[in-house]
Amino acid sequence: MKNTGLLHKTKSRAALLLSAVFLLIGGGLFLLAANYNSFFLTEKTVVIHNDADSAADINAASINKSAPAPTAAETSAPTSGESTAPPDRRNKKLVALTFDDGPKAELTPKLLDVLKEQDVKATFFEIGMYVDAMPDITRRVAEEGHQVASHSWRHKDLVKLTPEKLEKDIADTSAAIKKATGKAPAMLRPPYGSFNDAVSDAFKGTIALWSVDPRDWSVKNADSVYKNVMKVVKDGDIVLLHDIYPSTIAAVEKLIPTLKDKGFTFVTVEEMVAARPEACKNRRIYNAHPAPKAPKE
Repeated sequence: MKNTGLLHKTKSRAALLLSAVFLLIGGGLFLLAANYNSFFLTEKTVVIHNDADSAADINAASINKSAPAPTAAETSAPTSGESTAPPDRRNKKLVALTFDDGPKAELTPKLLDVLKEQDVKATFFEIGMYVDAMPDITRRVAEEGHQVASHSWRHKDLVKLTPEKLEKDIADTSAAIKKATGKAPAMLRPPYGSFNDAVSDAFKGTIALWSVDPRDWSVKNADSVYKNVMKVVKDGDIVLLHDIYPSTIAAVEKLIPTLKDKGFTFVTVEEMVAARPEACKNRRIYNAHPAPKAPKE
């Protein structure tokens, strides 16, 4: 049986080494793949999706095949413009917890224990010099399924750096994270949220900001942080927190069960972008609030 394959590659920030082997034997299709997280069958194609270094660019491989059309029970391909995120996230209330300024000895591991117990994944925007000093903590963050992203080398305002110092800051932080985790960061949260085109061009990945700031860095009180989040949080929010304050860890212990009770699904920022790709514009994301529904006539 003859099979003709066409592989389409989309952009990826890092050179992701993935492979798939498709064998047609006696009219049946057998898939051997590395690191692919989902696939679905259409009438004439097999479409595979995997997590890319830059979540805004979801790699897809489409291979023509001659095989029976899927049954109604099988997953069908999304129509043009539809999200290619896992089906269980497309219509969920999503929230992304993010933690800046770590890793910090004792506190970051304690937060990781809380997240592991609650089965929640988060995003850690880490300082390069701390990653360099405590790579084991950053390695644990990644190994437990959290996203590790850049927050600069030593928390300086990147806009105020010379082009040479800006390039070095970004490169050194990415190198430290890659050394600790095996993967360069695909996202940057600039300190103070301060960035311009020069910063965006130098990083070349996604600039990831936030939509909820409970000011945990200022109030340093668990109850206040908890209330500041709960009074405004909604579907698609990216919550700014810091894993360097004991009060924040205590607040997270209260926040997670409450948000679960209210129907929220916790995702990393990469997963948020994958579920709501329209939220990432010009390689920048502030939130992923779904578009309001049109009023009924």
